[in-house]
Amino acid sequence: MKITEESVRLNASRPQASSRHRADGAPTFASALATATEHANGPADFTRMTRREMLDWVNEEIRGGRMSVEEGAPFMGMTMRIAVASGKPVDIATDTVRYDFMEKARLGIDGALSNHDESLAQRLQSVLAIMQRHQGL
Repeated sequence: MKITEESVRLNASRPQASSRHRADGAPTFASALATATEHANGPADFTRMTRREMLDWVNEEIRGGRMSVEEGAPFMGMTMRIAVASGKPVDIATDTVRYDFMEKARLGIDGALSNHDESLAQRLQSVLAIMQRHQGL
């Protein structure tokens, strides 16, 4: 079969199965291999992660049953970035900046406490504790 622009457009409109899970919900071989490789490479390094890596890590923890959605929710805010110049979100797929998410959590806790937002401070303290546990600290 010759692949043409027309066939690419036609295939793009077809629903695609998740690249991480088979139709029966089981993880694909590639997904299982990626998870095994991540665990074989040691603990996650939250001091040098892209936003995409952080989001992927959180999603894998939730999918694997190692973290609840409620525990993962505060991490989502940490993966957001707004461009100063435009005031618009920066695309996570193209953002290659590496962040120290542990430091971001500490600064967030300090900010929440200075604003008397005990609830946010507690959520961020929970996030920091989770990262420290997975970082092996």
